[in-house]
Amino acid sequence: MTAKDITKSLYKYYQDNNKYCIQNMYLFDHPIGEEDFVVIKHNGYINTYEIKISKSDFKADFNKKQRHQILENGWFTSQHRQFKPDTKWLEYFEPGEAIPRNRPNKFFYVCPENLIKKEDVPKYAGLIYVKEDGSLLKIKEPPFLHKNIIDMSSTICSKFYYSY
Repeated sequence: MTAKDITKSLYKYYQDNNKYCIQNMYLFDHPIGEEDFVVIKHNGYINTYEIKISKSDFKADFNKKQRHQILENGWFTSQHRQFKPDTKWLEYFEPGEAIPRNRPNKFFYVCPENLIKKEDVPKYAGLIYVKEDGSLLKIKEPPFLHKNIIDMSSTICSKFYYSY
């Protein structure tokens, strides 16, 4: 089973009942990275899906420390001084200071059946298996990371505009 097969299964399951389904998009601020699959629900909640097709790929995902810090806490700490956006001239986050970032409402890992164990998934993530027939089986429901509605319309429109 390939990542493309899993993406097709996600589209098939989510496309009819949600506002948007998007694959491979940098939706949130760096360093959260590219989202493999994004579902924006009619109520405005955003769920993201990280597709894994091997155990080594799953384990390597945890090398992205800042990404997981953001998913878990809504912030990350940088080793470098960083400019504060939308502030007065020359305001910075200092090294080690918590830097807030947007994150999805829910985060899932999606993989072929039995590739990842439920107990290996972090407490802030869910787990979905894709069976050989392409159907989805939710193994672990993730908690809400937050219940805020983040309007990503202009971000999505900009990305589609510039890719067009």
